[in-house]
Amino acid sequence: MAGKYSDGRSVVVAAPSGGTTVGRFYYVGGFLGCAFRTVLIGESVALNIAQEEFETTQIKSGDTFAAGTDIFWDQDNVRFTETPTAVYAGRVTEAKASGRIAFVLAAIQPAGDADELALAAVIGDPADLDTTEKAEVVGAINELHTELSALLLGVAGGYALARGVANVTGTADITTGLATVVAFSATLAVDPSADATVVSGVIPAQSGGTAGHLTLKVWKPTAADNSVPTAGLVAKAVSWIAIGTPAA
Repeated sequence: MAGKYSDGRSVVVAAPSGGTTVGRFYYVGGFLGCAFRTVLIGESVALNIAQEEFETTQIKSGDTFAAGTDIFWDQDNVRFTETPTAVYAGRVTEAKASGRIAFVLAAIQPAGDADELALAAVIGDPADLDTTEKAEVVGAINELHTELSALLLGVAGGYALARGVANVTGTADITTGLATVVAFSATLAVDPSADATVVSGVIPAQSGGTAGHLTLKVWKPTAADNSVPTAGLVAKAVSWIAIGTPAA
């Protein structure tokens, strides 16, 4: 058979270390409640765990406890605090005055999942983010995504990237496919050798027939005993990336 055992407004627990004092709050066995009796450690005591409005002086002195503030249970110091802990306690109904507050006790005070608490510790406080968005981690990530996307498009959203590999003998004119080129980078696509040690280039006037073009140059030492660069005489593969305005 089964039937109602109690109204669920209180629970009997074994008094914690130090015992209990009537009218004070304790967290025992996963239950946060107000002790009905003063007893010694290990003795049975009923805790009032009803979702009711209570008054207490068991509060962290440095916290504000404004009306409407969510509060938590600090088990180490046996008091209520505004600092989030594993045990949500309830919400302030009457702001702190003369070291006292009134609050509504939460119906359930589940212990926080260890993994969730550890993750929160790793993530840190969103208020410390350097982004404009600080209230939500997802919003901050989206903000970074937008800025990085613009960066990858070439500093600003109106720019585009072009890339390629060209065989260059001395000097080569490259058609990038962009409307205009504003910046570029180039490097040998093969290991340096006596035939080619360095790559350079210039951006010609971005108008008329040279709009969207860049000029690549491959250099080699003048001689084995002369490091002064001179134009390469053997075709070498050069990788290039250009940033500019996109073609229509």
